[in-house]
Amino acid sequence: MVGNSLENLIQPHLWPEERLVWCERPTSLGAVVAQVSYAYKKANAAVELFSAPLSLFVGLAWLVGITPVLIFVLWFPLGLGLSAVIVALVAAVAAGVYGWYRARGTCYAITDRRVLAVRGADSDWTLHEAWDQARVAWQLGGIGTVAFSRSGEGDLDVRFVGVGNPAETVDVARGAALERRRQG
Repeated sequence: MVGNSLENLIQPHLWPEERLVWCERPTSLGAVVAQVSYAYKKANAAVELFSAPLSLFVGLAWLVGITPVLIFVLWFPLGLGLSAVIVALVAAVAAGVYGWYRARGTCYAITDRRVLAVRGADSDWTLHEAWDQARVAWQLGGIGTVAFSRSGEGDLDVRFVGVGNPAETVDVARGAALERRRQG
């Protein structure tokens, strides 16, 4: 499971005497799907926020009986809604391209001490003892996202986005954490 090129990317980020257990690059498709899914959730929240005041306005206008004015005024929200859909589609495509680009320079690793995500010279990591749970955040077919929630730090997760077989990745991480506890 550990390839030479991946090991060479991870090696500079390892601590002395730290042993690499698993590493993988995200699949390009998985990273794109994850970014588009995230953008969709944000766009959906924005649409929900916009739709309530619009519904209230239309309902009040109907009750007041301004039907001819209402018909004219509805063209404005329709155009605004169409603009919002176009912006959301452009944002989804941009998020997909960004996810694909980011996946090219990313590598995920599980060692005998921690989990880490390496992007070029930067890395984000958490010790096995520091995360509450490893979980599959989402999965579509055999591709998904694994999140390692840091203890007591809220939403600051280390995420493996777009990995193949996320359930197996969770099992490997839990096994490495269990082994670390046995040694410590």
